Amino acid sequence: MERIHRKICYIFIVTVLLSNILHSQTWTNYHSMIASSGFGTDATAQKIKVFNQDTLIGITKKAGVEHYGFSMFQNGNNTEYIALLDSTDIVISDFTLLGDTAYFCGKRLTSQNTYIGVIGRFSVRDFVNTTTFNCQITDINNTEHLIGLVAFYKPSSNLVHLTAIGNANLSSSNPGRIVYLDFQNNSNSISSYLVFFTQQLTIGKEIMQDICLSNHYISVVSLVYPSNTYIIRTFERSNPNTMLSSNEFAFSNNVYFNVTTDPFMFPIHITSFAGDKLAICLSATDGQNFFTMVNFGSSNSPNIAYTQTIPHNDKANSPLEMDYSQEMGKILILNEYDFRWQGANHSLCYIDPTLNTPYTTIEDSLTSVNQLNHFCILPHKKYAVVGVRSTSQMLAPHLYAIKEIASGSTNCIDENSITIGNLNLPNGNSVSNLLPNPYTNLNWSSISTTSYLNGINASCAD
Repeated sequence: MERIHRKICYIFIVTVLLSNILHSQTWTNYHSMIASSGFGTDATAQKIKVFNQDTLIGITKKAGVEHYGFSMFQNGNNTEYIALLDSTDIVISDFTLLGDTAYFCGKRLTSQNTYIGVIGRFSVRDFVNTTTFNCQITDINNTEHLIGLVAFYKPSSNLVHLTAIGNANLSSSNPGRIVYLDFQNNSNSISSYLVFFTQQLTIGKEIMQDICLSNHYISVVSLVYPSNTYIIRTFERSNPNTMLSSNEFAFSNNVYFNVTTDPFMFPIHITSFAGDKLAICLSATDGQNFFTMVNFGSSNSPNIAYTQTIPHNDKANSPLEMDYSQEMGKILILNEYDFRWQGANHSLCYIDPTLNTPYTTIEDSLTSVNQLNHFCILPHKKYAVVGVRSTSQMLAPHLYAIKEIASGSTNCIDENSITIGNLNLPNGNSVSNLLPNPYTNLNWSSISTTSYLNGINASCAD
């Protein structure tokens, strides 16, 4: 998930339009490509998602100041368009796309110098086609920071439904929060939202980590901190505010999750694949070896069916993101790790959930950049990674790496072979239900934007 630890932030919106790269070529013509822009960033709070098959929209941050926002990376132009929200107090942590609308969540610094969770939205087409446009944003009471969300059209209605996850004060005994809201997708709609609280646990506290959407279900994963367990909660899309199951999973045989005083330093991720199946990945160790552990199950089953492990030599790793390529039938995991204390390295590993372990698979080596933060699956069997490129200056430029999945080593990105192992299955036990808070009316407010332009160039294409 997120690694955002800033106090006061601007939201800004960045549009990156990429084409005419290397003599008017586009990224669809290459097996791999690395490009960077003139926009300086020091962000680790980057995320990207594909829009309309040829455009990447992402979260980013302006270097040296607390301006958070979005980027748009379109196949077909070499201009980077930046639009800043005229606000000084909002952090963006996650977003999702539904139709022509982007929905985002995060937190806002109030006049009392405390944070409150927020949800916002804007028209992607307005963002692309106009020099100025407005975003709508609403506070979510009884939350402090919303870190993830999903959106879909509610079955048999014309309502948009959002489920968001986040936390209140992490020092409290029950910080976890899940938010549900339905509304008509226009700025004049009036609706309400419902906040559910996690209950106090006997050992540790439940801290929300990630959320995913499958064909029929919403699934949420949370960390029981600082315990060696995690919780999966499942809800039906047709009735999102009614929980179907909640199960806590613990490993034995001296397998431990990597944890620090920061519960988001080693995040847990969850994604759906092949209909309603689930994959959950996290950083773990047996005391001697470090690995990414991937657990597989189903949205409508309380059990973990099997596990796979990705080795990481001799230093703890942090899984940054996980996504599923339906075209390839592969789960891809972006990892950051420190090999022999030589500094951060990054790899993107291909997992096949249908194979029995052990088996040999591919890992793309992405060590030539300073920091990678997020990736997503693209059409035509490709993926895109976003990060920042190291420079001699403080202002590191945006960096984008695009590659065909399992296409072999290129001049831009190397492929290596690794062996996937396994572990014993985790033990599962049911946990307590969530506690609902009374409905609260939504109150959308409008925020205007200011825009400017940058250029973008490719440093490698193959």
